[in-house]
Amino acid sequence: MALNEKQARFAREYLVDLNATQAAIRAGYSEKTAHVQGSRLLTNAEVTAEVQRLMAKREQRTEVTADRVVKELAHIAFSDITEIVSGGAGAVLYVQELSSLPEHVRRCIAEVSEVQSAEGGGQLKVKLHSKVQALRMLMDHLGMDAPKKVAGADGGPLQVEVTTADGAELARRAMAQLAKGGG
Repeated sequence: MALNEKQARFAREYLVDLNATQAAIRAGYSEKTAHVQGSRLLTNAEVTAEVQRLMAKREQRTEVTADRVVKELAHIAFSDITEIVSGGAGAVLYVQELSSLPEHVRRCIAEVSEVQSAEGGGQLKVKLHSKVQALRMLMDHLGMDAPKKVAGADGGPLQVEVTTADGAELARRAMAQLAKGGG
């Protein structure tokens, strides 16, 4: 059985925002019953088949696939700052020429800006897209539970005291690890 005009319009409208209620309203169903109608339409095999057909057509047209989105999230989630900056003498880091970076590394960069120091010189600041957000999105996609938050006393933030000597040692170890090419 072929779809009627409202069902066909619902299928097209559903692709706008994947919101069945709003798609039903835009397709001409009553606002009062749109929630029920949207749910009902999504259980209709012919409507579902049309939605899938339209999604496949859009996927082909835009070349945006679930695999491509997951791959992009994975680039961000597993990006390595050492592909962008390299250690110099002491704690000075040097930003590699951006045009020489591989494309997947450049796409992990959210922002590049110059920060002026009090002495009048400038430093290049490189900000990457959020690895945590990308990991959470990948975990959601894979059906994994989000990591549990670690809390301190009374459920508040975890308090850790780091002395200047401890901080210097941690920084020295991190720089040594970076110099070795480790993560």
